[in-house]
Amino acid sequence: AGFVTFLVTLAIGAMMIALGTTAARTVSQSAAYTVATEFKSGHFATMHGILILPALAWLVTFADWTESRRVKVIALACVGYVLAAGVVVVETFTAVNPFAPVQGPLIMSLLTGAGLLSLLTAAGLAIAGVRRAQWIPVLDQPDQSSDRLLQQEPTSRLA
Repeated sequence: AGFVTFLVTLAIGAMMIALGTTAARTVSQSAAYTVATEFKSGHFATMHGILILPALAWLVTFADWTESRRVKVIALACVGYVLAAGVVVVETFTAVNPFAPVQGPLIMSLLTGAGLLSLLTAAGLAIAGVRRAQWIPVLDQPDQSSDRLLQQEPTSRLA
């Protein structure tokens, strides 16, 4: 999902560059920076999936969960991210300001909220899973406990 949304980002960015280049050649240099500003929010929303989703997938590797549970949490994050970013892209291309939810259709705001809630729930589950994980100390000999290791006197290498 992160890579697919990144491809959408590249397409939106290429379109913004094409519009800016056309404006720079036909109107003026300053027009190149203002002609595609309405597409910035869609470009922004889709760009960050390639950062957020792999970081979350890396984070759940530290939880002591089964592989199927990890996949379910990441799938929840992917669905949430794609839903929220997809709504922002649709709003971008329909000239609705995604940062003014009162002006747009209510269903778009609800879908964006549901996507963000899903993504934040997955992140919260991942953080909680890592915090609850049992960290087992690595010992030289399996019969030694960490308490016995702490009670031993340090030995000198010179002796």
